[in-house]
Amino acid sequence: MKKYLSVTPAVMRSINRTAILEHIRDNGKSSRVVIAKDLNLSLPSVVRIIEELENEKLVRYSGDYEDSGGRKRPLIEFNTEENITLGLDLGGTKVYACVIDLSGKTLYEKYVPVHNTKSDESYELVVSLIEEMLAFAKPLNKTIRGISLGVPGVTSHRKGEVVFAPSLEWVNMPLKNMLETRFQMPVIVENDVNMAALGEMWYGHGRNRSNVALIAMGTGLGAGLIVDGCIYRGANEAAGELGYLILEKEELNQSYPLFGPLEYAIAGTGLALQAKEMQKELTEGDESEEYTAKSVFEAYERKEEWAVTIISNFVDKLSMAIIAACAVIDPEVVILSGGVMNSAQFMID
Repeated sequence: MKKYLSVTPAVMRSINRTAILEHIRDNGKSSRVVIAKDLNLSLPSVVRIIEELENEKLVRYSGDYEDSGGRKRPLIEFNTEENITLGLDLGGTKVYACVIDLSGKTLYEKYVPVHNTKSDESYELVVSLIEEMLAFAKPLNKTIRGISLGVPGVTSHRKGEVVFAPSLEWVNMPLKNMLETRFQMPVIVENDVNMAALGEMWYGHGRNRSNVALIAMGTGLGAGLIVDGCIYRGANEAAGELGYLILEKEELNQSYPLFGPLEYAIAGTGLALQAKEMQKELTEGDESEEYTAKSVFEAYERKEEWAVTIISNFVDKLSMAIIAACAVIDPEVVILSGGVMNSAQFMID
């Protein structure tokens, strides 16, 4: 049944508050009059919300003034220095953690190139990294606004639940509640590629664009889709799970309990598995050598025939995925990211 949504005064105020914060973030410094004019809001409404944000120490008066020829207007800016957040990008094999201020400036970072954890061990890794970041952040005497986690899989962002993250063996995991109970601060849990797409729209290659497709190839494969400036999630918050895209008739009527068919073709795990299978055939069953996406591309650069076959198929399948994304959401830009893109020089042309 179709649901008709109404906008209550509280919701409208929240929308206006967000719009004002975004205006200040985008413009650096701005006056209340300019904000009201640009956002088509009444000046009294803007003044009330600015006062509220100032009391929360999210914005402040910069000490500068706009000279409009008459009365000088005080300029408001984002209070980046007094506010920090903790962020984690949790991959199937890698993890990155950082403390940043509200301008996006990194104050502390920790990179774990290989974590080799699953299930409960992955959760304990997250906890230990948060504790490490808090040990750095608390002595700064700044307001810690909360913790955000990007997770490689399907998430329910409203519940903060990880529905399915096969590379971590997490299923229906109430991660938000677990971490908020432990650390007593707000936690946001979101699909990692959705977060990456937002980051590109705010600060990166998607800046000043409202329709963006970010395709990330790491351990797995996923896409963050921005439509009209908002994350497109789908009915089950599984939009952008490109790994399950079927491009061959033979892939129909098959079961894909973990990774999808396209992930086996172009994600890092899939490239390594293909190399292992091909080398097993070439060496008559010898499986002693371990392969990674990086080593496959290195073999391709040496023009080893088996690697040329794998990478040629990779380029074809990736091209089809890009075309599919463009056909569905008509983005202004397609951004390729993830660990596999460290070998971008072999495929971009």
